[in-house]
Amino acid sequence: MITARVRIKPGSAQNTNRIINKFLDDIADDIFARSQEYVAVDESTLKKSGHIERKFMNKAIIYDAPHAEYLEYGTRPHWPPIQPIVDWCHRVLNLPYATKKADRTRGFRAGKRLVFSEASGAKEGTAEQVGFLIARKIAEKGTEPQSYLRKSLEEVIFKYKIG
Repeated sequence: MITARVRIKPGSAQNTNRIINKFLDDIADDIFARSQEYVAVDESTLKKSGHIERKFMNKAIIYDAPHAEYLEYGTRPHWPPIQPIVDWCHRVLNLPYATKKADRTRGFRAGKRLVFSEASGAKEGTAEQVGFLIARKIAEKGTEPQSYLRKSLEEVIFKYKIG
């Protein structure tokens, strides 16, 4: 929760709520703009999902992409779905796929066990092989938080000397 002190000149009581609401809008805009700079960008799904919900005297900065929470807070060790990781390896690391797309699609629909067994034995330097290694690391250690929203909030609190 953020607590802010606002000094209002005597005689301007009718404008108090409007002034405070505007101040809250400015703070929300600042936090959101900073978070957009820090948010991880691959296909821009997370960045595009960000928005501000504005109600009178109530502002909420929302990222509603399915993976928003996992990037903000990190994860415990778990076996993640491998297909998005393999596709990321192909797209971002420019690694070739080891199998034809039709074979990969059929395998991924068949279940996780087939996918992981295929990926673990994939040729070295392929998206499947590197994707499996990344998934295995996540299974062992989880993922670190990226804290794009908390970092932005902390900077704005410092800027406005709030708290």
